[in-house]
Amino acid sequence: MNKYDADILFVLSESKDATLSFFQNPLLSTLKAAKNHRVYEVQIDRWWTYGFLGVNKLLDDLFKYLLES
Repeated sequence: MNKYDADILFVLSESKDATLSFFQNPLLSTLKAAKNHRVYEVQIDRWWTYGFLGVNKLLDDLFKYLLES
């Protein structure tokens, strides 16, 4: 788990069941990102992308999650 102990964690999965299972895992609460409420589920179709239009959507999301208002 040490390699996942980041300040911010983005979770993407093709399956809602897998994502739900991840968020219900008690180990998640031991991570620094979870303790600081910085674990985000992101849309796979926006983050698994190619081309400049797709990358622009991903960058928009990063600004939304990383910059505090």
